[in-house]
Formats: sequence, structure tokens, C-alpha cells
Amino acid sequence: MAWADVAIAAGGSTSLELAFMGLPSLLMVLAENQKLSVDQLHSSGAAVCLGWHRDIETGELYANIKELVLQQVLRRDLSSNSKKLVDGSGSDRLMMFLQNQKLRLREVCKDDSELLWHWANDPSVRSVSFSSEWISWEEHQKWFSNKLKDNNSYIFIALTHGDKAIAQIRFT
Repeated sequence: MAWADVAIAAGGSTSLELAFMGLPSLLMVLAENQKLSVDQLHSSGAAVCLGWHRDIETGELYANIKELVLQQVLRRDLSSNSKKLVDGSGSDRLMMFLQNQKLRLREVCKDDSELLWHWANDPSVRSVSFSSEWISWEEHQKWFSNKLKDNNSYIFIALTHGDKAIAQIRFT
């Protein structure tokens, strides 16, 4: 999946792996239990639904493949939408729910930079910090980039049941 440009697959659990990888996919339904997930991936703009395997005409399949291969914007949109839909943390959320945990931690990633910048500049945070000065975006970006590269620095985001980010935890 990592090296492919497009995929043609059935609508089973592999379709969620394709979505996680951001691989633009043409999905067909092979069994009744796949119909809902294929329809939802299609309506979310995360995949193209080909319908039931037995109803797909060769010409129609060719046209769908050709369109996907030739339309870079379509591939980009499918990839982006599928990555938003399937982030790979579903099992963590499920375990949190089953174990009745109030919070879960996840490692910080580059996409968290702006969130941490807003939190760092919150007036209540600045008032109890070593320096009460506002932190510029450029200064924060430099700090954040260095922290991500630092093997002795660990930053986590605390999330609620609804995946609402509520705190950062940093160890150095």
C-alpha cells in the first residue's frame, strides 16, 4: 500500500487500511456487510464506490481507473479525506471507552504546533510561566521543531473520550 498510487479493492476491513495510508481507492462490494462502509467512505470523499462486484461492467471499471489515474486533484482529495477519516487511533479510543478511562495520551505530532502555541500564549499560562512575554509564532516554531528532534524530550497531548485535546504533558 505504501508504494502504490491507487488501489482497487473490496470494501472489507482492508478499505480502512487503505484509508489510513491515504491511498486513493476504487472499492467494490463483495458482501452485504461491506455495503454500508463502502457507501460511507464514498459519501465522505475518501474512496470511489464501484458498487456490487457482479454489476461492474468492464468498460465502467476501465473508465473509473482512467479517471482516477489521470486526475491528480481527485487522487489528492481522496487521499486527504481518507486520512482525516481514519487516523489509526481507533483501537486506542475503543480501549479508552471499554476501560472507562477519562483520558488518553498520544504523542505530539507536527500538526499540534499551532494548538500548543495557542495554549502557551493563553494569558493564564503566561501569568505563571518563567517569562510572561507573549511567544511569537516564529519563536514557537523553532522551539517546537527542536523539541520534536530532541531524543530526551517527550510531549504528549491529553485527550477526552470525544478526542478533545485538553492538556499537554512534557518530559525532558
